[in-house]
Amino acid sequence: VRQVAFVNPPPADVQPYRDFFGGEVLFNMPLTRVVFDMTYMAMPLRKSDPALADLLDQQARQLLQQVSKVPAVVDAWRLTLVPLIREGRTSLAALAEAHHSSPRTLQRRLAEQGTTFQQLLDDTRRHLAEAHLLDGHLDLAEISLLLGYSEQSAFTRAFRAWTGLPPAQWRRRHRLEAA
Repeated sequence: VRQVAFVNPPPADVQPYRDFFGGEVLFNMPLTRVVFDMTYMAMPLRKSDPALADLLDQQARQLLQQVSKVPAVVDAWRLTLVPLIREGRTSLAALAEAHHSSPRTLQRRLAEQGTTFQQLLDDTRRHLAEAHLLDGHLDLAEISLLLGYSEQSAFTRAFRAWTGLPPAQWRRRHRLEAA
């Protein structure tokens, strides 16, 4: 833990808090929070939650089906990308392996559909991002992790390139339009 902040006033002895957390401990702060180094976000979980992963994948597939209609083969590739994105396996080779083909064969088939792997990946991420932003239950950091970005800033740059707006502004604008 890099830093822990509490809204409470400091106790008479703060040393037990410092010993327990091993980082900077603050009191009388406007909000309670714990700050970790970003390296911990990249570490695998000791115990995953397969049920939650399945639920998130199912929700993502439903969102993709609602957002845009594409040829069946492209839809199959997009649906396969959902768990690959969440796992951080966003490569042509990973998608080809999941469809039991070579990367070159997949590239050729993508070209036959008038797209590239990067376009497919970006479109899938964009549709998922927009659906998550409209849903409103996830903050931007959670959305960026679900979309396979190591940092929220990378997600923000990509989203701005797709839509011309940063994610938070896009969310506000579309919430106002829906109201």
